Amino acid sequence: MRNYANKTISFAQRLAECAILPFVQTILYIKGTNVNNTPSRRKINGITEQARLYGWCLHVITCPNGGIRQLLDFWNPVGCIVNAASGQVTLNDDEFKGMPHVYIDQPTGEIGKGDSVIRHDTAATVQAAMRELLLGRPVACAYVKWPVPHPWDEFREKLFLKIAKSRDMPAFVYQPKQAVENFNELPRDLAAWIAALPKPAGILCAADPLGPHVLSACQLAGLNVPCDVAVVGIDNDVDVCESTTPTLSSVSPDHTEAGRQAVRMLYELIHDSRHKSIRCLYANPTLCRRGSTLQLRRYDRETAAACELIRLRACSGISSTDVLACYGRSRRDAECRFRAATGKSILEQIQDTRLERAK
Repeated sequence: MRNYANKTISFAQRLAECAILPFVQTILYIKGTNVNNTPSRRKINGITEQARLYGWCLHVITCPNGGIRQLLDFWNPVGCIVNAASGQVTLNDDEFKGMPHVYIDQPTGEIGKGDSVIRHDTAATVQAAMRELLLGRPVACAYVKWPVPHPWDEFREKLFLKIAKSRDMPAFVYQPKQAVENFNELPRDLAAWIAALPKPAGILCAADPLGPHVLSACQLAGLNVPCDVAVVGIDNDVDVCESTTPTLSSVSPDHTEAGRQAVRMLYELIHDSRHKSIRCLYANPTLCRRGSTLQLRRYDRETAAACELIRLRACSGISSTDVLACYGRSRRDAECRFRAATGKSILEQIQDTRLERAK
């Protein structure tokens, strides 16, 4: 190991040392200034994993207001992947000057004729969320729109209404007031609206950040979640979903696979000039069931609490004895009630949860 403590090395010397290393191709992942949530991190994980298989070096950068030409000239990448979710990154093909690039979740109205795009299969995700709400056999369903108009929100609303209509179920849509710019004002406005819904009701949030405000509104209205109202979000943003009371159930598209697939698409564009553009969808949504949908029609209150305790602490050394404390009755009676509700013993549920987490 070389000792640099008492030795000054010029920039030119450092470049000379780096010159002996094998040439590594670079790709850029371009994201918006406000994109730093769980879905974005999952996409980066997938991109990083697949890029390493191709021997590529990944650099994550934030899209500057003045365009990206200087960054492209500095890094000299072989290609770029752009996270265009929510329209937070606005670029045009001229800025890339022929460099291969792939968009992830580019809004439909902004897709150009020659753009290569991998997009979220919204229909599959909304269907998975509605299946979870319908398991509780609600008499009505509702959709809470995003306070700021977005095409993806309009599409999710249309899918929600279509599914509700196919089930002959009353459907309601909450349209935030134009004056509502701060999410902190939402619970007060939502409380009266949710209180007027037929009960029990199932509420689908346009995205996870609305979930905490919907749950707060239920509390202000004196409603029990999930007895009176079941709530589901979209994206499974763990930072949001695990910080609510009760915790928020959510459906997550396979963002990690989206990242992998984006790199595969970029590889094709770089190595096969015949591909002028590539379009595909990513789906395979998974539901993370938490306290906001543990319906009493399937679980009694004590068993719902026991299931939530197992979900939260299964990998932290929890035992059957800890779970039995949720019942406050004999071990035999508690075990019988748990098995009747879930089809498993308490120990089996703990072990299955640990195995699923490990996967």
